[in-house]
Amino acid sequence: MEIDIRKIKEKKRQQKEKQKGLVINFDFLNREINLRRKKINDTKKERFYNQLGVLFSSGIDLGSALQIFLEDKHTQIHKKLFSQVFDDVIGGLSFSDALKKTGQFTDYEYYSIKVGEESGKLQDVLAELADYFALRMQQRRQLTGALSYPVMVMIVAIGAVLFMLNVVVPMFAGVFQRFGGELPAITRNVLALSYWFSNHLFTIFIFVLATIVAIVYMKRY
Repeated sequence: MEIDIRKIKEKKRQQKEKQKGLVINFDFLNREINLRRKKINDTKKERFYNQLGVLFSSGIDLGSALQIFLEDKHTQIHKKLFSQVFDDVIGGLSFSDALKKTGQFTDYEYYSIKVGEESGKLQDVLAELADYFALRMQQRRQLTGALSYPVMVMIVAIGAVLFMLNVVVPMFAGVFQRFGGELPAITRNVLALSYWFSNHLFTIFIFVLATIVAIVYMKRY
């Protein structure tokens, strides 16, 4: 039987190309994840505007204020982002345009800072933006605090109901059946509900878990 070496080489080449394609796809997913992690939350923005406002009001120019801010502890992604803002400002770009270029700041922030630059009241605008994000964080904490207690009560209540339906009620039903007694209509309905909960336990667990994750996310951002 004659072996075609060219076909074997061609198959190996195709396999390598497929493997390369998979690597490229995974790299693309990693880039997507990195882009999401780059988002600046309200806590970071409040700190950013507050520190810049204090430094700016002390007579320090914007470039030096940004440089001092960069010397603080930041994540690698945030440090790279703020370094880009610093480089653009030093390179002659306006502060508002440098922020807009990153794609991480809202139009509200962009136009507020732009007005502050043009009117010579950048210091006041920075202070107002710091207060704005501080208020947003406070409102979010109040909202999550108000939701946390009812959610915890609901989780405990669901746990108690599940225990009753899956342990206590079937146990009493078994006792009735052993003694030959007929189950009351209410008990039969409760048993049917117990079976429904048992069949949808995973869905209930996912719902509770998603609720907890949502609360944690709101507290963080």
